[in-house]
Amino acid sequence: NRISCAFTSPQYWTAEIYSYDNKQSAIKYPDYTDWVSNFLYPTIKTTSEYLCKGGHLLLNIANVAHPHSNEMMPLEDDAIRLIQKSGLRLVKKWKYVLGNPPGAGKIAKTHKRPTYRNFVEINSQYRKYEPIYVAVKP
Repeated sequence: NRISCAFTSPQYWTAEIYSYDNKQSAIKYPDYTDWVSNFLYPTIKTTSEYLCKGGHLLLNIANVAHPHSNEMMPLEDDAIRLIQKSGLRLVKKWKYVLGNPPGAGKIAKTHKRPTYRNFVEINSQYRKYEPIYVAVKP
């Protein structure tokens, strides 16, 4: 009950490895389920505990591909579930539009849309975005 707003962008499991130190979340928890339970949930839960009534959590997180299978790991769905489990109420999803990163122009030949998941069309151009989930403490 100390803060009114928290913005966090936790590591996207194995998509963001800043060092190979055993304190890095993906190194410490290489199994996705363990990472969600032992890193992502405590991050959200602790933030929730520090929020005052009416306080907001802004969580920037996106699904990522598994490093070995390319299967998409459901970080977004898990984050939403954990937000609710922490006693917060999800109120909206913002779209943080990114610049033109490498690969941003990849368009599928079959459906003529981007090959990546999160995109918006701005001025007839497709742009990748990252979700920012907004939750409030009732």
